[in-house]
Amino acid sequence: MKKLILPALLCLPLFANATAYTQVATIKDMTVSHNTVRVKLSVMNELSECSSSPTSAKWYHLDLAKEGSQHIYSSLLAAKFAKQKLFMELSGCFTQNASSKYPRVTQVYMCDTMWCQ
Repeated sequence: MKKLILPALLCLPLFANATAYTQVATIKDMTVSHNTVRVKLSVMNELSECSSSPTSAKWYHLDLAKEGSQHIYSSLLAAKFAKQKLFMELSGCFTQNASSKYPRVTQVYMCDTMWCQ
């Protein structure tokens, strides 16, 4: 049993993703491709685990291939066109190539709800 627990504990940091939150802001810019969305807010945070990349503080990334991301994408579009304030939950990094890591968007909180009060 001990032989199984030790390797599992050693691998744990490889799979753990810290969760961070952006500041309350409006969407300044978005780019969309067939399977990704990049979002730039009026105030950008840098997620520490992605900070080794020069792109990490410039964009947040939404992977449209993940289940449920279409709902997040439509919420982002609605917030952009309405100029609605929001904040996002970020978890982990999306790595595009060796020099590009983007904080990954996992949830969006609209400020017309209790979340921004």
